[in-house]
Amino acid sequence: MKNLASKLLTVGLIVTLLYIGTAAVAWEQIRLVEYFGYTGESVVVGWDAAAGVEWWEVEGWMKERDAVIMQGSTPTAQITFTLPFAGHYVFRVKACNVAEGCSTSAVSDDPAFATVSGQPQGWTVYGHIAPPGPVVVE
Repeated sequence: MKNLASKLLTVGLIVTLLYIGTAAVAWEQIRLVEYFGYTGESVVVGWDAAAGVEWWEVEGWMKERDAVIMQGSTPTAQITFTLPFAGHYVFRVKACNVAEGCSTSAVSDDPAFATVSGQPQGWTVYGHIAPPGPVVVE
C-alpha cells in the first residue's frame, strides 16, 4: 500500500503520481507546474488500479483557505470534482482496504510523489473565476 503508484488525469492532461520514497530535495529548486480551469468545470482525478486496493480516498485541498474543499471515496480508479472556488488546489490520493486501512497520501504538489512528463515535479490546479456568459446585444 505505501508504494502506491497512481496516475492523475486533470483538466484533460496526464500527470503521474508516484511514491518514490523520501527524496532529499531543496524546495528552492522546485517549480510547480500549474494547470488551469474555471470554477464550475469538472476535474477528473484518475489513477492506475493497484492489487489489494478496495477503495480510494481522494481530497482536493485549497491552499488559499487551508482546507479540504472537495473529498470523496470511490471503488473505481477515478473520481470527478467540480472546482467550486477560484484558487489553487492540491490533490491527495490514498489507497485503502479493510485489512490494512489506508496508505499515506500521494500528494500532487510534492515531487517525492508527483511527476510531470516522467520527471519528478509537483503540480497544482488553479481554478479561475468562470467567464461571463455570451454577450447579447438586442
